[in-house]
Amino acid sequence: MNFTFITLGCPKNEVDTAYYIKKLQDLGHHFVYDAEKADYIFLNTCAFIKDAISESLETYEELTKKYTKERVIITGCLVERLKHRLEGVKFIRGDDIEKINEVIEGTYVPDFSKKQQFIYNGERFCIDNLPYAYIKIQEGCSRKCAFCTIPLIRGKPRTRSILSIKNEALELASKGKKEIILVGEDLTLYKDLIPLLKELTKIKDVKLIRLMYLHPNGVKKELLRYISDNPKMAKYLHIPIQHISDKVLKKMGRRGGERAVRKAIEYARELLPDAFIRTEIMVGFPGEDERDFEKLLYFLEEMHIERIGVFKYSNEEGAKSFRFTQVQDEIKEERFQRAYLLASLLMEEAQKKLNNKKIRVISDTSTIGRTEFDAPSSDFTVRFSKKTKPGNIYKKKLVYNEHTDELIAL
Repeated sequence: MNFTFITLGCPKNEVDTAYYIKKLQDLGHHFVYDAEKADYIFLNTCAFIKDAISESLETYEELTKKYTKERVIITGCLVERLKHRLEGVKFIRGDDIEKINEVIEGTYVPDFSKKQQFIYNGERFCIDNLPYAYIKIQEGCSRKCAFCTIPLIRGKPRTRSILSIKNEALELASKGKKEIILVGEDLTLYKDLIPLLKELTKIKDVKLIRLMYLHPNGVKKELLRYISDNPKMAKYLHIPIQHISDKVLKKMGRRGGERAVRKAIEYARELLPDAFIRTEIMVGFPGEDERDFEKLLYFLEEMHIERIGVFKYSNEEGAKSFRFTQVQDEIKEERFQRAYLLASLLMEEAQKKLNNKKIRVISDTSTIGRTEFDAPSSDFTVRFSKKTKPGNIYKKKLVYNEHTDELIAL
């Protein structure tokens, strides 16, 4: 069989896709990039919030109209979250990928009483020639945030061994990957994170390591010192705070509350003064009033956060907050617009501060790259004034172009 994959959602799904492809190849099937040449099109879905579910369902409808229902197979988070609504749909759970022939033959019977694992050891497929790759070191979550459906979809936390992660990094480095981005639901749940980083930084061909998602309550000085002292660690901290109001954080079930958020950001500014912080905030959570919201905006300004994602609270069935008294939609939208405007201004200010500075830049293509302060897809890009060799990391002087609001690497 010839097959292809379309992946929606976060980088963790991209990692899953890489494993699925390799497993299917090991079974004798052939991956193709062109869906027209595929016997089956796999859609790896996201179902974290309603918008993600809608995107997954809409993409499925578009694919079935173009290629017929017979040729489209759903996998990923949507299967776990909407398992009772899949009648008439071809699907397969990720852990069952080796049972693909049963799906094709129509004899597949999933066992939903068995929790998904979603972590796979062994080789993976490199679907692109980009110089970076994600490695998933941890799966599932025990944080119990009131708004979150991840525990329903991904289950309790599980981690991989240092050896298996290092072997995957070695494999990726041998295939030309220079930047390794560690992902998981919460990397601070990985107890041996620093010993893992010590092993990964020993890999000669890995030039940069980036951490994506650190819960504020798990950010410790020891980790920040290690990032500060090791030149292979990107000076970039992804710490989603969600909010700063203690009242809201406690209702969200965010362990540590305001104190943990402040400590994490203050420790980062103290021990990594040149690092950029990326955060995500949520507006319109049940119980948030105007005073709570204004406190959040003030905190972003006070701490000069450089990279900010703004999200409106999404009321998700199955989450603890589903039955809370909701903030009115028009108030939620108004707060979103105000927060988005402030975030845009703060990020523009951070970009301008890089003007005339010489910093590390990763070349993703011959003309486009990123600073070490920018993760792929999430943050900003820079444009090279001269063609570069993709995969290289350069120290370049940056110039901010006022007319295009972009950074140019000279």
